Amino acid sequence: MKPFLTHAPLDLSPLFHTGRHVTYSAGQLICDTHSCADYVHLVTSGVYRVSIGTSQGAERLLYYGYSGSVIGDALCFGEPTTLSLGLRALTVSSVTTVRISQTQFRSACAVYPELSVGLLGMAYRKIASLIEQIEFAAFRNTTSQVAALLHAFWAEEARVGAPLSGKNLLAITHQEIASATGRTRVSVTHAVGKLQDAGVVALHRGRIEILDPAALHAIGECGDTLAFGSSRKS
Repeated sequence: MKPFLTHAPLDLSPLFHTGRHVTYSAGQLICDTHSCADYVHLVTSGVYRVSIGTSQGAERLLYYGYSGSVIGDALCFGEPTTLSLGLRALTVSSVTTVRISQTQFRSACAVYPELSVGLLGMAYRKIASLIEQIEFAAFRNTTSQVAALLHAFWAEEARVGAPLSGKNLLAITHQEIASATGRTRVSVTHAVGKLQDAGVVALHRGRIEILDPAALHAIGECGDTLAFGSSRKS
């Protein structure tokens, strides 16, 4: 499970050279379905999450993005009616973007066709990430999904430039894990408890400590039954 977008180094600044720099604090809305129809954002720093929500308040994570990714570009290649009404992008950390209008963005893409091709490549990777999440949701049990998500966060914390919360400590709640995996909070709590019993993670107030990244990765890839046999404490 790879909830963090990956993208090849691509300098998109020529598309946004007329844009306005905007800074968002942690937990702030960058855009939703309605505002995406007006603006496109180039993220220059920070981490954000894109999710889809329902009128009943349920939420499902689609992916996490960081510096170098673009928010709102889909409307340059599609129609507003193709966007879900519950789509929104929220900051996880402090985020800075360069914002331009959809009209300016379309004009810039016409001037720099090679960058437009790069944007299509980024869009493909978004689709690939969502397909992988669907595969995990359909064929992996809750413990395997939780392990894969926690390992992805651990790997992201080690990435150069990522905001670190502490050595092997992840600032993530059970509810956030449930949102990301599409499972209930109760089943997530049970899965995290199994990982703790196996000596793979340790629970702290508001934090999850990764004790054995290799075992966590194995559980996420192979399922809990196989990996727990080799990682459980005696």
